[in-house]
Amino acid sequence: DSIPALKKSIEDPATGLNLQPGFAAELIYKVDKEKYGSWISMDFDKQGRLLVSDQLEKGVFRLTLPKIGEKFSEKNIEKVNIETAVHGMLFAFDHLYTVRYGSLSRAKVLANGDFGPEEVISELRGRGEHSPHSILITEDGKGIYVIAGNYTKTPKHQKSRIQENMKDDNLLGNYTFGHNQGGKAPAGYVMKFSPDGKERELMSMGYRNPVDFGLNRHGEMFVYDADMEFDLASPWYRPTRITHGISGAENGWRATTKKWRKYFADTVGSVVDIGPGSPVGVVFGTKTKFPTHYRDAMFICDWSYATMYSIHFTPNGSSYTAEKREFLSNTKGPLPLTDVQIGPDGNMYFAVGGRSGQSYLYRVYYKGSDSTELSKLDTTGAKARATRHMLESFHGHTDPKALEAAWPYLASDDYHLRYSARIAIEWQDAKSWADKAYNESNDLAAIHALLGLARRDLAGSLAPTIKRLNKVDFSKLDKVGKLALLRTYSVAMSRQGMPPADLKKAAADKLDAFFPAKDDNLNEELCRVLSYFEHPSVVAKTIALMKETKVKASEYDAE
Repeated sequence: DSIPALKKSIEDPATGLNLQPGFAAELIYKVDKEKYGSWISMDFDKQGRLLVSDQLEKGVFRLTLPKIGEKFSEKNIEKVNIETAVHGMLFAFDHLYTVRYGSLSRAKVLANGDFGPEEVISELRGRGEHSPHSILITEDGKGIYVIAGNYTKTPKHQKSRIQENMKDDNLLGNYTFGHNQGGKAPAGYVMKFSPDGKERELMSMGYRNPVDFGLNRHGEMFVYDADMEFDLASPWYRPTRITHGISGAENGWRATTKKWRKYFADTVGSVVDIGPGSPVGVVFGTKTKFPTHYRDAMFICDWSYATMYSIHFTPNGSSYTAEKREFLSNTKGPLPLTDVQIGPDGNMYFAVGGRSGQSYLYRVYYKGSDSTELSKLDTTGAKARATRHMLESFHGHTDPKALEAAWPYLASDDYHLRYSARIAIEWQDAKSWADKAYNESNDLAAIHALLGLARRDLAGSLAPTIKRLNKVDFSKLDKVGKLALLRTYSVAMSRQGMPPADLKKAAADKLDAFFPAKDDNLNEELCRVLSYFEHPSVVAKTIALMKETKVKASEYDAE
């Protein structure tokens, strides 16, 4: 069904919040900071009580919430026997799971609702606000996912969906200013754990600082990732965004100016860009008693811009596109959102606070007349997603059937099928398929096969890779194909150096004919490769481009 048009927000008289028509809000509690701290994470227990955690030393508290319109009393706040500073919490498998800077723990939920002693079930190796954050039950209900920011190294793990010979894959030098200058991949990741924490699998990585994530009704994961505010107005700035957390997803975070462009063929890119901000809590609206179209939406909180958005997804091939809409904002004062949950009553609860700031707890509920029925599950794209899942089943291990199953999808029109096929092929012994890549007649399939080969560091593969890339008719590729070709040159040479002189000259002369292009992304990549080749014309052409190319400001809502 099509999503109804967004209506003009109305200021809620009780709270001053800007809400969509039909919604109302309540300030449940202005938190006593001295007693209870500044709240950053929350979850509901089976009795419908809300657990909240201070960011620092105050601890974890349990709240019995009043009904709509009733007054809240501090008598309904009790401290629970869980240690301090819980960045993420989840009730699952008869335990409360908790995430802190350096550990994943669990405590048995006792019959009276209290907790047994906590046990650390995995180290998490993080620090600061870019540490491990939130926890989710896996789509099959048999394990948990933990998400972590870019100051977090992976714990020891038995499995990975991504080859772990990760490099910066940067062809040219880089500026060294910026945040986390010495950071190295894999960082900013999603890790899958068994309920006891002993089985661990790296699912995706290359996020900057995603605080939270969610699963839609198809069981697909979406991550709200951070930007790098120092980078605003630079060519390498990537806004906060929603990414599709597919198996083996590499999101291209690298320290400083080395971060990958969203159009690089070896990254999954974004489903929708949000703009400048500070991502915090997210929740899908599946369990809300909100109008139907909100029940398939993802609600995301921006700490710095005092705004909650609803993200409405549309299946697109084996992935999705999405639309961002303002759901809730506050133009009359600060509203540093931290976390959001859906209560067992179908209403939304969100906290405000963080960094020792004043905390508030709000409730949002729907009192309008639109239908709140859950829609029939949209099966659009189900076949394409099933194909992607088939390809993903080859991620993380060798399988004699993988090449035959995956190779045809290297030339698919579907970006995410090409991506998943390449990851599947990368997991097979590179010696067994290198010749197949060099001799592939379809240019698009050859480009993606050779990109995968470049990422496997196979000795002796550089010259035959460049030779095959040089045969590609650049003019017959679309923009995405051209960028993939240029990225493959870059990755191959960043890992293995300059090709032999004859291949270097042939590549440089061929690409020089298309530089400058009429597209800024193509110009950046043509400049990158031609500069590496030290082609005689690249300096003059680049300086001319620098004089006429305009900076594109990131999109944001000025109001």
